Amino acid sequence: MPLAFAASSSTATVAVSPRSRRQLQRPGGAALLLQRPTAVAAARPRRPSRTAAAVKPLSAAQKKVFTSFTDMVQQSTEPVLVEFYATWCGPCQMMGKILDDVAPAMRGRVKFIKVDTEKYPTVAGQYQIGALPTLMLFKNGRPVDRVEGVLMGPDLKARLEYLLAQR
Repeated sequence: MPLAFAASSSTATVAVSPRSRRQLQRPGGAALLLQRPTAVAAARPRRPSRTAAAVKPLSAAQKKVFTSFTDMVQQSTEPVLVEFYATWCGPCQMMGKILDDVAPAMRGRVKFIKVDTEKYPTVAGQYQIGALPTLMLFKNGRPVDRVEGVLMGPDLKARLEYLLAQR
C-alpha cells in the first residue's frame, strides 16, 4: 500500500500499512522505510530461474588425474592445447568461453587441457608462464606455439588449422 501524505502548516499526517507501521516501531525504522523504493521494486521484472537445460558445461576440458604433466602431453596421440589460467583472472574466464565454442569444431583433432597456475605453480614455472591466459600447443610432447592473452574464436580456430596442417 503506498503512503498517503496530508500536509498542514505545522504537522503532517501519514496513512501507513500495518507492515510499515511495524517497521516504524523498530529502532531506526523510519529511515529504513524512507529508503525502501517500493514502486521501483514492484515495476522491476523478475529474473528467470536457471534450469538444468539452460546451464552450459563450464569447459570442454575434462578433469583427469595424471602422474605428471609431461607424461600427459607426451602420451597424447593428438596435439594438445593447454590453457594456463587462474580462477580470479577475468580474461581467463573470457578465454574459457571462447575455448568452449572452438572445442566442438576441433574434436578428435586437438585435445584441450586447462591448468590452474595457482594449483600447479611448478608446471607454470617450467614453461615460464608470466601472463594469463597463456595458450600453448604441444605436438609430439613438444611446445610448437604459444599465445599470451585473449585470442578471439575465429582467430584461434584459424591458427590451430594452420598449425595442424604443418607436419
